Amino acid sequence: MTQRQVWSALVLVIAMGAAREAAAKKVVVQVIALDHRLDRDAAVAHHHLRAAAQNDARVQFADVELDARGDTVSHRQGQLEQARILLNQSLDALDNMQEQVALEKLKQGIQLAMQANLAESSTTVLLDLLAARAVADFRLNKSAEGNRDLLAVLTIDASYKFDPERITPEVEKAIAASRLKVQNAKATSLKVESSPVPGEVWIDGLYRGVAPMEVTELKPGDHVVTVTAPGYDLFQERHAAGPGEASKAQLPVAVAGKQLLARIDALKAAWSSGAAPAAQALVELGQADEAVCMAVVDGTAGRELQGIRVGRDGKVISQGSAPLPDDAEPPPGAVEGLWQSMLAIEAPAVAITQPSTPTVRSSARPKAGNPWKYVAAGTAGLTLVSGLVLGTSAAGDASTARNTPQVDATAYQHAVNSGKSKALFADVCFGVAALSGGVAGYLFYRDTQAPKTVEEPKLSLGVAPTPGGLAAAVSGRF
Repeated sequence: MTQRQVWSALVLVIAMGAAREAAAKKVVVQVIALDHRLDRDAAVAHHHLRAAAQNDARVQFADVELDARGDTVSHRQGQLEQARILLNQSLDALDNMQEQVALEKLKQGIQLAMQANLAESSTTVLLDLLAARAVADFRLNKSAEGNRDLLAVLTIDASYKFDPERITPEVEKAIAASRLKVQNAKATSLKVESSPVPGEVWIDGLYRGVAPMEVTELKPGDHVVTVTAPGYDLFQERHAAGPGEASKAQLPVAVAGKQLLARIDALKAAWSSGAAPAAQALVELGQADEAVCMAVVDGTAGRELQGIRVGRDGKVISQGSAPLPDDAEPPPGAVEGLWQSMLAIEAPAVAITQPSTPTVRSSARPKAGNPWKYVAAGTAGLTLVSGLVLGTSAAGDASTARNTPQVDATAYQHAVNSGKSKALFADVCFGVAALSGGVAGYLFYRDTQAPKTVEEPKLSLGVAPTPGGLAAAVSGRF
């Protein structure tokens, strides 16, 4: 394939990606509790709601919590990248028998890794740094320090694979002994507390629940504890697990956390009287199209999860509720069910029309939208494949021509002419594909942005099963 054909294919891929992004609504989510005694349950439900939004291809997730952390996000990412650089430099130093230099770089790298967000980036870099330091320690006859680092690695990840190229027989024997020690160690626990609000708890890069809680089934030794909460910067430390041990996280307000926290407080205050304006403020904060907000409520009939979905204009799109168990934290199925039922309103899974003349009002364009967007997208895909096939075949003809002896002029000219023809048709296909992809992207975008007057029933209902009952969402003229 020629360079021009490669660029044409890249333009098409970008155009189709833009079309897919434009077709999805940008949604911000939040779960609150109307009673401080339910704050932990609200934090649990919020984690499940974030997961539902992030895994739903119909929407783009607007992460206002990440935005609230501001420059600290890029700073932590930079710390992790710098830790990776120091790791590579230390390995080079080990290969050059410069163990003391390696130890200095590894010490710096471990400190930087602990300043990164290991709940999102995993603990791989930290483990690689600790393993490399163990190798350096053994080379310098510091077996006690080396064994300590080996145990630290295997305590976090018992299945960690050490680099065989840098493992001496002495280190290999120490690894086997440390691995056996960790395997035979009796599981213990670690209490995690957080203030001023309940926070999500991550142990060694894995989500374990919401503080205050006791994390069980941990191996004795140091573990990486990360705690996060909306509007706050993360807390992270290495803390030993064991009887009576407790990691106490004091969460600092994030750089731009005051804005998010103020909107969450406003949502709590307005929930019972009318939460649409407060939810709209969250939409504006996240520069989103919609907000899906939920509240954990302890009513006369028991606990339930109430939900409201609000558009950029402040109008309620749908509302719903789902029952919650009284003696357990909100299960993922209840949150997922309410989320699905509220988003299903546009796709009228269940519709109830009152026996009166349907009302014509302005609303979002139906999902079907302009059918030509699918024709354009299909044309783009078909011509892209055709261009790739012709381009590959043209490259083959060019190779044939180069390998054909000059004395065979007829065969040589035939290969040249065939290659040129196929390359020309490939260019045409890529051009059509790029144009069709652009048209499809525009039509998808227009369908999500342009309002359209449609005839709707006054009332529509979406339902989804949840553990212990059904989640229901209703849409109408609120």
